[in-house]
Amino acid sequence: MAPGDGEEGGHYKRGRGAGDCKDDDGENGPDKRCRVAAGSACADGEDGTGDYYNISGDGDGTGEDLIYYYSDDDEEAEVGVSTIQRDERRYVVLSEDDVRDRQGKDTAEVAEVLSVPPGFATALLRHFKWGKTRLKEEWFSDDRRIRDAVGLPAGGAPAPSALSRRELVCAICFGSFRAGRTRSAACSSHFYCGECWSGYLRAAVDDGPRCLSLRCPDPSCAAAVVRELVDAVADGADRDRYARFALRSYVDESGGRIKWCPGPGCTHAVEFVGCAGDDATDVLCDCRHGFCWSCGEEAHRPVSCATVRAWLLKNSSDSASVN
Repeated sequence: MAPGDGEEGGHYKRGRGAGDCKDDDGENGPDKRCRVAAGSACADGEDGTGDYYNISGDGDGTGEDLIYYYSDDDEEAEVGVSTIQRDERRYVVLSEDDVRDRQGKDTAEVAEVLSVPPGFATALLRHFKWGKTRLKEEWFSDDRRIRDAVGLPAGGAPAPSALSRRELVCAICFGSFRAGRTRSAACSSHFYCGECWSGYLRAAVDDGPRCLSLRCPDPSCAAAVVRELVDAVADGADRDRYARFALRSYVDESGGRIKWCPGPGCTHAVEFVGCAGDDATDVLCDCRHGFCWSCGEEAHRPVSCATVRAWLLKNSSDSASVN
């Protein structure tokens, strides 16, 4: 029987009022504290030893109420994990390599279907929060509108070999360079030397994930700076950081469909595949960290997210008062 169904399990017990918040030996324990619960009423225990919370019942401590408690010496990892029953039909844990593989496959699929370079496909997917279906529908409905919104003019930038016989002036340093040594963004109008591009990209990468939405250096041009250009002109460290931001965007910009595990040092992500409206789910990552899919706090079912937030706010206020 699951915890909270009338039998002791995990950190839940059914009892009558605060006097039934007991330790494993059946004795009232001054080291026991009752963790906040959904629809709860908070009061001091009858023996004055601490707070208790009624998860169900009338909430006044006199009815048949479900008590949720934990001990000061409980291992933190056990709280939240012991009560989770892993149901992989509702969510899937993804390693960083899994995320990279999925991102690569989605990009390749869109590039093939829309007949665009991979860098263009990545920019388009990011614009649609990595939603392939909606991207395809919108693209085939009005591709010009989508190109304008993302900064991907038809035709794109010419290959350097096509310009190798020309000499161009870099619009940043005003030096003259053989055209093959200059590059443009997704436009074909504004060319810059490799050194100026490298500095421009370094400043953008230093600014964080916003570098993924970088546009042409010319203030009047909204052409996108795509991945192929970054790989060609950025130095190794900046290229690696850009790649890292690009990988994380697959999760961070998924519209909440995929989330990173908040466990300390964990690099796994979790994809929720449950039905709409049932996102109040406790998730157990492969790193053994349990968390609530909805609010990101430690696993707390059947306690509501709103009650947990209130409890955390209360603790924060109490700590501030003490200090």
